[in-house]
Amino acid sequence: MTKFFQKLCFFSLILASGLLFRVTTIAASGNYTITNYDVTANIQKDGSADISQAVTYTFKNGQTNAVYLNQPIMDGATTTIPSVVVQQDGKSYQLSQRDDGSNDTYSVINNENGLRIKVYHQISDATATFYYTYHLSQGITNYTDTAALNWQVIGDQWNTPLNNVHIRLKFADGKISPLQAWANSDAKTKVTVNQPKGRVTIAAKQLPAKTSLEFLTTFPTSATVNNTLVSKQNYQNQAKNTVQSWKDQAQAKAHQKAQANFFQPLITLLIGLVFAFAWLIFLWRHPESRQPWPEANPPHSYDLPALPPFIAQAVYSDNVPDNNALGAYLLELAIKKKIAIQPVDRKKDDYQLTLLDESLTNTDVVTDLLFNVVGDGQKVTLEQLRKYGASRRGEKQMSYVFEEWQAGVLTAAKAHKYVNSKSARTLAWNSILALVSVTFLVAAIFLGNSQTFLLTSLAILALLVQAGVFAYYYRHHSPYTPRGVEAITHLRAFRHTLRDLDKIDMKKHGDIDYWAEVLPYSIAFGYNKRTIKAFKANFSEEELANHLGASYQAFFTAPVGFGDRFTASFSKAVDAYNANKKRQETRY
Repeated sequence: MTKFFQKLCFFSLILASGLLFRVTTIAASGNYTITNYDVTANIQKDGSADISQAVTYTFKNGQTNAVYLNQPIMDGATTTIPSVVVQQDGKSYQLSQRDDGSNDTYSVINNENGLRIKVYHQISDATATFYYTYHLSQGITNYTDTAALNWQVIGDQWNTPLNNVHIRLKFADGKISPLQAWANSDAKTKVTVNQPKGRVTIAAKQLPAKTSLEFLTTFPTSATVNNTLVSKQNYQNQAKNTVQSWKDQAQAKAHQKAQANFFQPLITLLIGLVFAFAWLIFLWRHPESRQPWPEANPPHSYDLPALPPFIAQAVYSDNVPDNNALGAYLLELAIKKKIAIQPVDRKKDDYQLTLLDESLTNTDVVTDLLFNVVGDGQKVTLEQLRKYGASRRGEKQMSYVFEEWQAGVLTAAKAHKYVNSKSARTLAWNSILALVSVTFLVAAIFLGNSQTFLLTSLAILALLVQAGVFAYYYRHHSPYTPRGVEAITHLRAFRHTLRDLDKIDMKKHGDIDYWAEVLPYSIAFGYNKRTIKAFKANFSEEELANHLGASYQAFFTAPVGFGDRFTASFSKAVDAYNANKKRQETRY
């Protein structure tokens, strides 16, 4: 059941991530943040403006070669070619306009959509300010009753938030009256008008990504008396209508946002409650008898499991056996004197396997591969196995044989009926419905706001009730049969013994012949090094050599034990084949 619950938790995390995506605000995009964004427009008497822009970046996580500035320009307006300066680490770099993409240059595209400037400046893990200066003409119109500047100064093409935004307008005459200004943006902005000094400042603490900023300012035509862009129409009423339309749009967006802030958590909560109700109905219609879970931390047990080591591993993990189990399987064959394992080359950590029971290759796919395919029918070395697995054909055959052996062991493990299939299915569906419901309830809580206090409270209450009911049900309903509970508890207790073997006086709990039978289990459960160390601490070399025979040579005298060497030789070929297979599947 462990593998199932891992997949279930992964599914729930994916679902929760999707639901909470709208709640999460990404503070920065790419490998930089923009800490300051300043635009200053010095308004001239002829209606033109000297524009100075400063964008401060903080770069991180590697090198950046270029940055962009997409600057909107009002219809009919024109600009000069910008000048670009980069200030970094107290130094200023005057960039030249070139189209070859070389470092410390920039290219400009000037079209009906505005200016598009690409600046090539290599920088990594540092802060730099990019300055752009240019002259803007035909942007201000002198009407009969007023002069006006309407400019979307920041477009919606930024993929990262702009922090500390300041737009400043300065008039050449100083004192301007009447002087009015308004801003339009989805972000919160502050407009400050200083008539005595002829200044307008528009500030925003942050403009989220893809958020534009537009402003409208009106002032006497005397401020731009030499302007050649003149209209004989009045503009004051149109300006009022424009500002009113901005207010209406802002109110509509605020209303939509308020509705979304209410209905999103409401709908999410309702979905969570529907799944919770479906879960309760499922519990009512699928009653299961109580069955406790195996003990989580039982005391040490010195009784050998009734199952062979490789099957014991499959039962314990509720999964196919791994390479350690295969090594344990071969050691058990050696203990039963069906094969012999001997070191043949200490320098290469090589071992030779000799077939003692010839009937074995007729019934076992692993020994058939080792002796009849890789070896000469009677013996095989791990070096031969390594070379065989280095070829594409060999790795494919070894992977096929290993999977066939795994399937056979898993079938044998399931034949013991340690898991009640009906209870397992019920628990699985119970868990799915509960976790889906919990995911939606948690999402409803995160989507909650000041308008949805009652909804959020209901979601929290439903979540607590459901968590309590599920915990109670889960605690008293395991998918195991009574026999399975006993077997898993014993395997855990025995595994704890292997884990703590270096702290145990082995001779008090069994003679060396008993512990020799424990050795394959230590390999299957991944404690072979700890077990070998404990053997050496509790028994003399003479005792080990006399009682373990060939196993002593294979496991206690070589720098790298047979279990580690065989696992490395076999798993390398299997992993290589699986990796190649995955690459081919990805390609197509």
